[in-house]
Amino acid sequence: MWGRIRRDCGSSAVWLRVGVRLPRLQSFPYSYHYMIESKTTIALPGRVTSVRLQATSLTAGFTDGSIRTYDLHSQTWTSTIEAHEEGVNDLLWDHFGEYLFSAGDDGTIKIWDREGKLMHNLLAHTNFVQKLAIDPLNLLLLSGGADNSAVLWDIRGLIDVEIFKNIHSEAITSLDFSHDSTVFLTASFDGKVHLWDVVSLNSINTISYSHVVPIVGARFSQNSKYIYTSCLNHHIYMWDTFDLKAKVLRRFSGHCNERYRTPLATIHQNQSELLLCGSEDGSIRLWDVNAEKASWKVELAPGIAVAADAKGDYIAVAGFAPQEEAWWLQLLKVNW
Repeated sequence: MWGRIRRDCGSSAVWLRVGVRLPRLQSFPYSYHYMIESKTTIALPGRVTSVRLQATSLTAGFTDGSIRTYDLHSQTWTSTIEAHEEGVNDLLWDHFGEYLFSAGDDGTIKIWDREGKLMHNLLAHTNFVQKLAIDPLNLLLLSGGADNSAVLWDIRGLIDVEIFKNIHSEAITSLDFSHDSTVFLTASFDGKVHLWDVVSLNSINTISYSHVVPIVGARFSQNSKYIYTSCLNHHIYMWDTFDLKAKVLRRFSGHCNERYRTPLATIHQNQSELLLCGSEDGSIRLWDVNAEKASWKVELAPGIAVAADAKGDYIAVAGFAPQEEAWWLQLLKVNW
């Protein structure tokens, strides 16, 4: 669940109404002067918990258990799947764009084809399934849940390779694979990132800034030499992946993040690696990993950015304003 204080992992359906304004670009040192425009303003029957971009479409999951597809060209919602009995927490396309994976509060992971037909139903978690990740080889699926456990799945055989029970003391908030599919990470509200060897399935390192500072997002860098962790203290930390001393190499700040699980993503454009993070002031922030000051601040709508994805020339951001119970979704087109 994205819209409550960090330890409340459940979902509940509400009605979405959208108040959207065009984003305003604020300049910082190292600014990139890209051109941005908002493409979408849509009212939806429920709150958005996850967004995923494809070449010509956007797929969104909602707390009412539905999955909807939006066509970028016609700017219309084209299909709806009644996917889960409870809220959808995460969505993920395989690397070929043939299958969609969904994780739900009903404790299931479901696999759908491009036409919305249910292909498989995966069961292993004992509580909400929070996050999904797929390895670069398109062979392994990783799931993490509010049961403090992770499951590694063989996509071809559709069987669980290993169940990592209670590897964290609180709910898992983020998962990722290294670029060569040899290592994966699990991150949690307990303030720890565990690194795991894909072959031996053994833990190879643990990273933690502080056990009292919850981690809400974690990503490998493009070459997997570094790990970025987003924490509920308004900071993103950069670590050396295999430094057993786990020292912080850099800190990124400028955003607001102390209560909610805001999204963290990496963007690779023009031979640069950018970090994208949602903020609790209704904006997204982007940093060049070579600079510790924010490169962009893009103001979207009042409230908190709770879901985001970037692909090609588009960035999709969903959020909500708690006081007004207003939920919004914006699609930004970027001229990189």
